[in-house]
Amino acid sequence: MMGLSEKYRMYISRFIKPFPGMRILDIGCGPAAILNFLPLDVDYTGYDLNPSYIAYAEKKYGHRATFHNQRVSKMTTGDLRPFDVVLADGLLHHLSEMETRDLFSIGRRVLKPDGFMLTVDPAFVENQKPLDRWITATDRGQHVRYPEGYKKIAEPHFSCVEAHVVQRIGTFSLTGCILKCQKE
Repeated sequence: MMGLSEKYRMYISRFIKPFPGMRILDIGCGPAAILNFLPLDVDYTGYDLNPSYIAYAEKKYGHRATFHNQRVSKMTTGDLRPFDVVLADGLLHHLSEMETRDLFSIGRRVLKPDGFMLTVDPAFVENQKPLDRWITATDRGQHVRYPEGYKKIAEPHFSCVEAHVVQRIGTFSLTGCILKCQKE
């Protein structure tokens, strides 16, 4: 079984593909644990609603990143320079369809023309193992979807949306969906 460190490394190398100076916006960054695995030369900005997460992230990573304790829908995106990548890991399954649409709209608005948005969330899939389905169904998020459901909400906002089904994405969730949403 792949450990959490290996999962982060795979996700970063396969999907984020960081380069020096890459501007990353992480919406719902939590304690910003992904910074343990990103190169020091990326320009990282994290937003989260939980003040404890932001306080922890600022204490641990404040020397190399910027953090904001603010709700996604209240972000003042006009003050932000465009980003190469927008991350929303483990967030969509906590948001209603309208909140998810708003998130994708914000993500698209703050991306550079060749930028992309990545999301990672638990997902239901056809022929899912019973234990996997139960774990996914009992997640705290009330809006776990099938990959097609996540993709359908993203498509009006992006020129190309790819849905990747992955196994063993988190500590408890076994099946997940990674969306890669290309701006142009």
